[in-house]
Amino acid sequence: MKTICSMSGMIPNGVHINLPAEQYHADPSLSVSGIKAMGASPLTYWHQYLDPNRVDESSTPAKVMGKAIHKLVLEGAGAFDNAYLVEPKPEDYPGCLQGVEALREKCGELGLKKSGTLEEMSHRILDVKPNCLLWPVIKSAFQEEVAAGGKEVLGKDAYQLCLRAKEAIRSNDDANAAFTGGLPEVSVFWTAEDGVPMKSRFDYLKPQAIIDLKTFSNQNGVPVDSAVVYAVTRYQYHVQAYVYMQAARAAKELILKGLVYGDDTRALQQFARVTEDPRFFFVFLETGPAMNVLVREFVQSQGNVMSLVWERGGMIASRAISAWKACMHQFGPDKPWATNQPARPFMDEEFPIWAVE
Repeated sequence: MKTICSMSGMIPNGVHINLPAEQYHADPSLSVSGIKAMGASPLTYWHQYLDPNRVDESSTPAKVMGKAIHKLVLEGAGAFDNAYLVEPKPEDYPGCLQGVEALREKCGELGLKKSGTLEEMSHRILDVKPNCLLWPVIKSAFQEEVAAGGKEVLGKDAYQLCLRAKEAIRSNDDANAAFTGGLPEVSVFWTAEDGVPMKSRFDYLKPQAIIDLKTFSNQNGVPVDSAVVYAVTRYQYHVQAYVYMQAARAAKELILKGLVYGDDTRALQQFARVTEDPRFFFVFLETGPAMNVLVREFVQSQGNVMSLVWERGGMIASRAISAWKACMHQFGPDKPWATNQPARPFMDEEFPIWAVE
């Protein structure tokens, strides 16, 4: 299937294992997030994804925190340590010496010269007592590692939150089982039947299931099941469930054609050999002191009846994909997608029931 547009930076169709998140997000193919933006308006999508002067919003505190939790829960401590540096605090090192007076006192205790800079005194002390914990040395080593680049810095509180999140997932039997026996961060790039280039990134892929980790807040203190239903509705997670199923079907075809990039493909081969659609699960993790964990499955049908929520997700996705294709034909990627909206009256059916009560 020929794609309807050709833009620089497009990753070849296929299933990609361990593709860096930055490369995935830089690719201009249409994603679930892009579909949601198209649902708001074509101009919203263009400014978020195609505008050369767009603002990078990936560094908001909530997104940084979510990314860190995903890294630890989905990929493990080794991958987390390779990606993050935890900012040290003096209290993390009981007995460490900090400040000029403490170092001078230690120099005097060891019979060393007590004048000079913190760095000079630190070197004198370590020459005599290599195992002495000195805060200036610890801090300097951390700053050097930060300057070397390649890792993001997390504050101590954020790090503790990540540890608590992992423990909460581990303590829930179904959630813990959900993130075993599969592959994390599997990216799929394919061309839809109408020629639209698409992409999806599975948090965790198993031979017979797709798992997606979501955090949610419950500031109003409603029952947690109601809170996750609200999150699904507000953030249109049913659209994601629908699109990911299309991605799963495309992925099986791509795998069988050998279009797999990366190592450890055995799990992908098992996935491709299963003829039925995979099951789709959200693992919800509550942020805040009470880290409730809920595992909820999105089903396409209930008995012989198609799920209305699933159908609605498909309608939203299909409408947005069609609009994306039309705008790409009309404007291309470089011009703002500003559609001319005619004046029209409000209609009663546009308003919720409570507006007229």
